[in-house]
Amino acid sequence: MKNPIYLWNKPKKYIGTIFFIHGYSGNYSYFHLDKELGKIFEFYAINLPGHGGNKIPPNNSEMKKKLNFHFMSDYVINFMVEHSLKNIYLIGHSMGGCIASIVASKRPDLIKKLILISPMNFACIYKAFCFLFNFFPKNNSGHEKLLSLVYKDINSKNKLFLLPGKENNSKQMNYLGHKIMMSPRWFLMMHSYQKKITTPTLLCLGRYDKIIPYKKTIKNFSKHLSNLTIATFYNSSHMCFFEEEKLFFQTLKKFLLDN
Repeated sequence: MKNPIYLWNKPKKYIGTIFFIHGYSGNYSYFHLDKELGKIFEFYAINLPGHGGNKIPPNNSEMKKKLNFHFMSDYVINFMVEHSLKNIYLIGHSMGGCIASIVASKRPDLIKKLILISPMNFACIYKAFCFLFNFFPKNNSGHEKLLSLVYKDINSKNKLFLLPGKENNSKQMNYLGHKIMMSPRWFLMMHSYQKKITTPTLLCLGRYDKIIPYKKTIKNFSKHLSNLTIATFYNSSHMCFFEEEKLFFQTLKKFLLDN
């Protein structure tokens, strides 16, 4: 699988490596560091299998093997090891938050700090039908409905969100969405890893998120993670790093740079 990599220029004053994992149906390009963090952190972001330029053959055997949380988390770990990455501050958004939390649980020795932005978690099982009925739009009305879930204000920066099938293979996105992200088995597997996280973790949530249940997600992570910091963004839905960019990066910097 060819995998485009986004790498920030090597900073003059190196503190560590920020590694970003994108969400369902997206690619590595929708998250960027601000200039201040770019001066002191190296930045990696890769496309997960089946996303962006990281193509896999669209047949059932390949999809079953590679479009699941086990393979994706191991894929990220193998990339980190092969590229000898150290001092990793791992950021995951949405489904990428699920993958990031599994990576941190499997290999805590690799991850210095963990940042989960609107992460998929066991509490999302309450929103499963919302995902099923809204993440596979067939017309303009469906697209508008999806955007209203992702953004608090759909008129601000909605073009930055990649819709399923827009860039990625729609057959693969349907498989991943229906067979994995809707499966109780995978929800339980994800939960078994997330509750074992020992890495210092920042949980970023939009108060108006209609995809990730706000209160239930806080309760879920607070119950199991002892080293947890929670940041609520009161004017955001699922994309707080777009809708409240300035506040988000202020919050992120504080967490990254605090000892």
